[in-house]
Amino acid sequence: MIRRIVLSFTLFSFWSVTMLAQKKQIENSSVYWELNSGILTISGIGAMPKVDSWPWEFKRIEKVIIKDGVTSVGEWAFRANGSVYGARYLRSVEIGNTVTTIGRCAFVDCTNLSSVNFGNSVTSIEWSAFSGCSSLQSIVLPNSVTSIGENAFQDCTSLQSIILPNSLASIGEDAFQDCTSLQSIVLPNSLTSISKNLFCGCSRLQSVKIGNSVSSIGESAFWRCTNLHTVFIPNSVTLIGKFAFSGCSNLQSIIIPYHTTYMEYAFSDCKNLTITRKIKGQNNSECEIITENKDGRCGLKDSGGNWVVSIGTYQEIVPFADNYLRIKSNWKFGLIKYNGAEVIAPELDALEQAGKGYLKFKINGFWGVMNYQGKIIIPTSRGYTFIGNYVSLTKRFSYEMDGYKGECNHLGQQVSKIKVATPKPSTSVASSSSSSSSSSSSSSSTASSNSSSSNNSGNKTTTIVVEHQHTPQPVQEWQACFGCGGMGTMGCDNCGGSGTKYIGDRLHRCSRCNGRGIIPCNMCYGSKGKYVTVYR
Repeated sequence: MIRRIVLSFTLFSFWSVTMLAQKKQIENSSVYWELNSGILTISGIGAMPKVDSWPWEFKRIEKVIIKDGVTSVGEWAFRANGSVYGARYLRSVEIGNTVTTIGRCAFVDCTNLSSVNFGNSVTSIEWSAFSGCSSLQSIVLPNSVTSIGENAFQDCTSLQSIILPNSLASIGEDAFQDCTSLQSIVLPNSLTSISKNLFCGCSRLQSVKIGNSVSSIGESAFWRCTNLHTVFIPNSVTLIGKFAFSGCSNLQSIIIPYHTTYMEYAFSDCKNLTITRKIKGQNNSECEIITENKDGRCGLKDSGGNWVVSIGTYQEIVPFADNYLRIKSNWKFGLIKYNGAEVIAPELDALEQAGKGYLKFKINGFWGVMNYQGKIIIPTSRGYTFIGNYVSLTKRFSYEMDGYKGECNHLGQQVSKIKVATPKPSTSVASSSSSSSSSSSSSSSTASSNSSSSNNSGNKTTTIVVEHQHTPQPVQEWQACFGCGGMGTMGCDNCGGSGTKYIGDRLHRCSRCNGRGIIPCNMCYGSKGKYVTVYR
C-alpha cells in the first residue's frame, strides 16, 4: 500500500515537473509559452518579442490562446511557410483584451486558420498580418481598431464578410486584394481615403458603401471587381484615381459629384457603364454630362434634363474653367460653352489651362497660347516645346525651345532668352603613324585635352580630342517695348486716336496729342524699347 502511494506520488511529481517544464520563457522577455495537446498558450506581461526561430515550429499547433497581460503579437509569430514546420495546422486564435498590436506577418499563410477572436484593445493590425489565410471566412474587428496595414488580409480567398469599426482611420494598400469571396463592404465614416489596390481582384464583390469622409479613391482600388454593380460616390470625394474602377464589367451606372475629378482610365473596360457627371452651369444651374462607356459617346443635359449637346457628338466632355467645357473628337481637343456653342473646334493635339484667361494648346509637337475666344497670342510656329502658366504678377509665360529657356509677355513678345543646353562633349579618335606626329600635335593644339599612347606595335599614337562646353556669356540685346509694340507711340486716350474731339457742339483739335492722334508711349517714352541682358 505504501509502495503504491509512493509510486503514485512519484508519477504525479514527474508529470507535474514535465508540465511545468513546457512553460518556457520567450527570449529574455516576461512572456512565456506552454504547449499542451496542440493548444499553445502565450502568457505573461508585456510585448511578445520577435524571434527568428520559435521552439514550437516542430510541433502540431491547432489553437493559440493569448492571455491577458500580453500586449502584442510578435512579428512572424505563428507563420506557416508551407513546409512541415510552422503553424500550418492552426485553426483558431483567441486574442486577450490587453493586446494592442498584431505584428507584421504574425499569421501569414496559416491556410487552415478559420476563426479569430480579437480582444477589445487591438488598435493596429500590421503589414500582412493575416495574408494568405485562405480558410478565414468572416472577421469582426473591435471598435478599438484604428489602422489596418498593407496586405493585411490579402489572398484571404474564403473571406466572405468583414465588419469594419467606426474607429478605423486608415487602411493600407492591397489590404483586401484578391479576397475573391468577399461580397459586400461598408467603409465607415471615420475613413478619409481608399488606398491603392485596396479591393483589387475581389471578383465576387457586388456592393460598396463609401463613408461620407472619404476624399479620395486610390489607383486601381476596385480594379477587376467584375461583379460590382452598386457604388455610391459621396460628395466628400474629390479625386478618383487611375484605373480605380477599371474592368468592373457589371457596373451599370455611377453618379460623380460636381467637384470630383476622375483620372484617365478610371472607368476603362466598364463596357456597360453610364457615367453621370454633375456640374455647375451658368448662373449656378445644375447640368449633367452623360458618358456611355459602351460606345464612348458623350452628351450634355441642362438643369431641365434637356439635351444641350446630343449624345454621341463628342468622345469626351469635361469641365474646364469659367463657363467652358473641353471636348474631344477623333482624339483632338476643343472648347464649348455650357449652352453647347463651339468656341474652339476640336482640332488641337492638346489643350490645357494656362492661368486666368489663357489656354495652352499643342499642334505637331509645339505649344502655343490663345485666349478663351480662340485668338492666338503665341503661335506654335515659334517652336516652343514647353510653355508654363501665365504669371499675373510679371505678366509673363515661361518657355523652352531648342536648348533655350526664357520668358515672353502676354502679347507674345520675348522678354528674355537664356541658353541652357550646350553641345555634349564629343570625342574623335584618329590613328596615325609616327611620321604624321607633327600633324597630330597641330591638331591637338586646338583641343582642350590631348593624350597620346602607344599601341602594342609601338609605331602608332591615339589622339583624343574633347570639345569643351561653351559657358553662356551675358549680352545686351535690344528688346522692343511690349506696351507700344515697338512703335514708340500709342493712341491718344483723350481723343481715342482721332486727333479731334467735340467740345459742346464744335469739333476741336485734341490738346493732349496736338491733333496727331498719338502720344509718346508712357512705358518707353518714345524710345521704342530697351536693352535687356540675355545669355549667348
